[in-house]
Amino acid sequence: MKRDDAEFQLNLEVFRTRLPKLLDESKDQYVIIASGEIVQVFETYEAALSFGYRSFPSDGAQYLLQKIAPIPERADIHMACRAA
Repeated sequence: MKRDDAEFQLNLEVFRTRLPKLLDESKDQYVIIASGEIVQVFETYEAALSFGYRSFPSDGAQYLLQKIAPIPERADIHMACRAA
């Protein structure tokens, strides 16, 4: 398994494991998970996306940005890259 795949699976597993508590505390908000840790919860997708781009600016930086909902609507893998 490639590093990117392994990290994605780890972040997704953290989301699945923590989902019941996240639903109780932050339903319909957005969470960013990186390196197997919840980084922060945001009220809007735009705020979470902006934070992700600012916080993980290097090539290959990966994080999971996920809506906190009973049935996940989407899982976005964001890999920041910079033009040379």
